[in-house]
Amino acid sequence: MIPISTDAPIYHYPIATVTMIVINVLFFLAFCLNVEYEPQRLFDSEGVEVSFEEAEEELARLEAESPEKAREYFRSLTIDWGWNRKQMLSLEFGKIRPWQWLTANFMHADWMHLIGNMIFLWGFGLLVEGKAGAALFTAVYLGMGTIFGAVLQLGTFPFFHDGTALGASAVIFALLALCILWAPANEFTVFAGRFVFDVPILIYGGLFVTKEIAFWALEGFELNTPLLHLLGFAVGIPAGVYLLRSGKIDCEGWDLFSYLGGRTGKESKIAKSVAQKQSSQPKSEPAPSSQSISSTNSKSPATKPGTSNNATALQDQVQEAISVGQFLTALRLQEQLMKNNPNLKWRQVDLYAIIGGVLKLNEFELANRLIELHLSLFIEKQTTLSLTLCKVKLALNRPQEARAILDGMNEAFLNDKEREQYQSASAAVKARGW
Repeated sequence: MIPISTDAPIYHYPIATVTMIVINVLFFLAFCLNVEYEPQRLFDSEGVEVSFEEAEEELARLEAESPEKAREYFRSLTIDWGWNRKQMLSLEFGKIRPWQWLTANFMHADWMHLIGNMIFLWGFGLLVEGKAGAALFTAVYLGMGTIFGAVLQLGTFPFFHDGTALGASAVIFALLALCILWAPANEFTVFAGRFVFDVPILIYGGLFVTKEIAFWALEGFELNTPLLHLLGFAVGIPAGVYLLRSGKIDCEGWDLFSYLGGRTGKESKIAKSVAQKQSSQPKSEPAPSSQSISSTNSKSPATKPGTSNNATALQDQVQEAISVGQFLTALRLQEQLMKNNPNLKWRQVDLYAIIGGVLKLNEFELANRLIELHLSLFIEKQTTLSLTLCKVKLALNRPQEARAILDGMNEAFLNDKEREQYQSASAAVKARGW
């Protein structure tokens, strides 16, 4: 099943992914294509060097005596093939060559090996770079590939003395591990024969890992290609967990740990930590859900409708709630205030602050409504909030609406930071097919 796209929220162009594909192709053309292996030295069974002419004469003499003796002599000879560019850049067993830890990830046996790996590099890299960005993706890609090479060459040094390993397969399996950790509930659109269909990433990755384990077992649990794939996958797990736990990657509360623990969305770790912070503040009220906030029938206990003094008091409470991080409470108070005092309107600074707080809670439906409200009421922060609204639309899987927002903006009037955000959002929308 070949991955061709994903519905996971992505916010960056696949610049580094394409760059890695180009580098792999260039390495193949420069170092792997039309490589000639020319024997340089020949050694007998006792390790004594002999010339090729001497070996040929001895083979002819033994052949005349006994074909079996000639075959035994031929098998006893050891050929040192000398230096060739493909071997020196692939990962060799029985040697310690640190540069090969990195270069072996860009070497391939033939065209089919290269093309197959590049297809999967595109599918997995699109998601990983879409969340990490080009710089972090490049560091992670090269780092995981180098760690894999080091573990393989150093780990097999005492046991294997010949053979080579090459190809991007291991680091691609490491990227698959990151996909599973960061977006298990999202889907890959895959191509399989004549069919195109969607598969949850957790199931997709599970099938691939299970297949590799099965083939490794069928081949006798030896050092083989399935084992190298599994080793690459294992290298990706700690890298993905570290980037997730350190906050370098934002999975909007839909990472593997939140998903399996039933803590996605508003029940995510991020949302709960904010709620805990709010509950620890004095004079606080329990933060309502987005559903209760949207309802105009809920009433604040502090509300006494009908007097201007109460309206002023409620406005002060709105600001107080915002100042201590109780954004949902502030929203409920403001909406109740406007319901009971039709002449009162939103203050721009209050609405903008609440939008920021709601985004931190990953309440994307609510943020969508509030940002659209802000854009209709105020001229302040128009560009910033329009770009933010694009990301919210993508998080809600509404790429067509995000495209409509971008089409209504003029890139020529954006500053450098805004232009970068615009291009990033545009790339994410294009990746969704819009």
